[in-house]
Amino acid sequence: MHYDFAALYDAGNLIKRGVICKHCAPPPFSLIYGNQLLLKLDPAYPAKKSRYKVREHTVEAVCEAIQQLELPNEIWINNIPDGHKNALDIFIGYIMIDAWIANQDRHHENWGAIQETKPRFVPPAKYQHDFKVIMQKGPLRLAPSFDHGAALARNISDEQRQERLETKDRNFSIQQFTQRARSAFYKNKNDSKTIGTFDAFEEFAGHAPKAAQIWLERLATIKGDDIEEIINKVPDTRMSGIAKRFTLELLVVNRDRLLREYLK
Repeated sequence: MHYDFAALYDAGNLIKRGVICKHCAPPPFSLIYGNQLLLKLDPAYPAKKSRYKVREHTVEAVCEAIQQLELPNEIWINNIPDGHKNALDIFIGYIMIDAWIANQDRHHENWGAIQETKPRFVPPAKYQHDFKVIMQKGPLRLAPSFDHGAALARNISDEQRQERLETKDRNFSIQQFTQRARSAFYKNKNDSKTIGTFDAFEEFAGHAPKAAQIWLERLATIKGDDIEEIINKVPDTRMSGIAKRFTLELLVVNRDRLLREYLK
């Protein structure tokens, strides 16, 4: 997905900065959220509950829902590594990204499926000139990954970023900080807390281990210099020097941990 920087103004006064991008499911496509998919499989699923603290949002349930979907449209997977056969193989990549960028916001409305609805013209048996229009729905395809705003430790201040970069206290280091990131998934619906982003990747990878290894191999090709080059393109008005240093370190630490703990 291509993003552009954007800003909201009122009478010339800056209200807030953000980004803008095209919707991934413009008409005639529809975006169907994860909670809607889970409700189809389990009528008792609390689809209208808050996006967070939904204990039924388990790894097992999400895997079952994803396995009902077809691969994303070709425009979304034209650069994926070889070896991925189904939607779950692709979704494992989303979960790896979450662990890498410390995305804690993959709740049940931050993943889903895209479905196309097309008109189909059906001629009646007797009058071939009098066509009937039927709206025909296409297959449910895994949607691209979207809404990664709650990532890269966006809520902490530059003062805290600098302190974590310079501290000699191992308990306040970036390495320790990254281990606190939690996903929006539960391992079991009776659990009181969600699992961490790395634990989520491990759990999902258990359902498609070959796909997980393929994604990790792709991640291994991304070097620190590659990450730094992208970060340095962000204008200083959007990202301070301290924020750039911290974000680079966070991404390198998380990448190294993923490769160290899970790449075989």
